[in-house]
Amino acid sequence: MKIKITHLLPTLFMFMASLNMNAQPILADEIIATVGNKILLHSEMELEMEQQKKQVSISQSAASRCEIFNQLLIRKFMLMRADLDSLEVQEDRIDAELNKRVSYFVSLYGSERKMEEQIGKTVSQLKSENREKIRDELLIQQQREKLVGSLKVAPNEVMAYFNKFPKDSLPNFDAEIEIAQMVRKPKVSTEEKRIAFDKITDIRNQILTGTSFRTMALLYSDDKGSARNGGEMDEFARGVMVPQFEAMAFKLHSDTISSIIETEFGYHIMQLIYRKGDHVKVRHILIRPIMIAEDYEVARLFLDSIRSLILIDSVHFEDACKKYSDDERSSFNGGYYLDPNTGSTKIAVSEIDKETYELISKLKAGQITEPFQVNLEDGSIVYRMLYLKSESPPHVMNLKDDYQKIQAKALEVKQYEVLKKWLAKEKNRSYYNVKDNYKDCLNNIY
Repeated sequence: MKIKITHLLPTLFMFMASLNMNAQPILADEIIATVGNKILLHSEMELEMEQQKKQVSISQSAASRCEIFNQLLIRKFMLMRADLDSLEVQEDRIDAELNKRVSYFVSLYGSERKMEEQIGKTVSQLKSENREKIRDELLIQQQREKLVGSLKVAPNEVMAYFNKFPKDSLPNFDAEIEIAQMVRKPKVSTEEKRIAFDKITDIRNQILTGTSFRTMALLYSDDKGSARNGGEMDEFARGVMVPQFEAMAFKLHSDTISSIIETEFGYHIMQLIYRKGDHVKVRHILIRPIMIAEDYEVARLFLDSIRSLILIDSVHFEDACKKYSDDERSSFNGGYYLDPNTGSTKIAVSEIDKETYELISKLKAGQITEPFQVNLEDGSIVYRMLYLKSESPPHVMNLKDDYQKIQAKALEVKQYEVLKKWLAKEKNRSYYNVKDNYKDCLNNIY
C-alpha cells in the first residue's frame, strides 16, 4: 500500500504523548534512519505506531510498520528541505498552535487544574516540552504547502478521476446528513457587571492602602486555581494569555498594582512578580460577574426569535448563523459541520455524536430544533439549536451526491504525483541512510 498524503499533515496526537501517563518506558533507543542532519529514532516509530492504533476506526485497517516508517522518513526529507530553503515559523504562530492544543486537552479534562493534577505537569511544562515538535510540524506543513498548496482540480479532472472506477466497482457510502448549529452564549447583565466592577475596585483600593495582595486573592479571587497560591500564576510567554491581560502584564513595573482590566473572564487586577525578556510571572485577582437566571432566559429567547424568523422565511439559517452565532468554529460557514478530510458539508451519520444524532433523528430535512441548553466542559452553559438541511440513505458513489468527496480525492491524487516527483528528486540529491532491517520498506515509498 502506498503512503497516504494526509498522514503528512500535523495532528493533535503527537502532542498526546506528553499526556500519556500509562506509556511504557523506552529501555533503549537507536537511530534507524538519517536524512541529511535529521535523524529518525526507534522511539519515534514506536510512538507513532501507538498513536495511529488509537486513531484508526473499526472500518479502517491499521497502517503497516513499513507505511509508518515511510511516513516518518518523508517528514525528515521535508524538514531537511525546509532548512535548506531557510523556511521559518514565527514564534507567535507556534504559541497559537500550542494554545489551541492545550485548550483542546483542557476541555477533555474539564479544567486546566484537573488536567495538571491528572498528568503531573503544568501547562507551561507541556508547552515547553512540545515547542520544538510543533515547530517541526509547522515547517513540514509550510514545506508541503509550498509544493502542493496551489494545486487545484478542474471539473474535467474530477470527471476523469470518477470515470476510472469500473461502474460495477464504485464504492459505497454510508448514510449522510448535512447539519448546522447556532449557538448563543448568555450575556451578563449590566447590573451584575457593575456589581463585579465595584467589588474589584474596593479590593484594589484596600491593597493600595496596605492590605496584602496575596490575602485578598485567597479570600476573594474567582480564579480558584491561583487563589490558593495567593493569586500567583505560572510564568507565561507572549502569545499565551488573552490580549488585554497580556498587555498589562508586560507593561507593569515591580511593586505596582495594575489598573482594572476587563477580559472575557471578568475583571482583573494584577501585581508583577518578575519579568525576564518575553516571559513574565504575576499575581492576579479575578472577579467574575454572576450570571443570573434571566441572562440564560434572554439567550434562549433570542435563539427562539431567530428560529421564528427562519420558519417564516424572513432569514436563512446560514445567514443568521454568520451574523448571530457565538460558535467561532462554525459561524463563518453558516454553522455547518464539515468533514475534516474533504471540507464537505455532508457528514457520515456514524461520525455524529450520540446526543446530537438523537436530536437530529427527530427532524425532517429543512426542520430546526427548538433552542436547548448545553453544559460545556468548562462548566459554562450555552443555548443551541440544530438545523437538518438534508439526509441521504446509504448509496453508491455518484457525481451528483458526492462531488465534493470525489473532487477532494482527485486533488489528493494530483498532490500525490507532485510529491512523488519531488521525493524522487530529493532522494537523488540528498544523503540519507536507512538501517538494514528497514531497507525493504523503501520499495513502497511512493
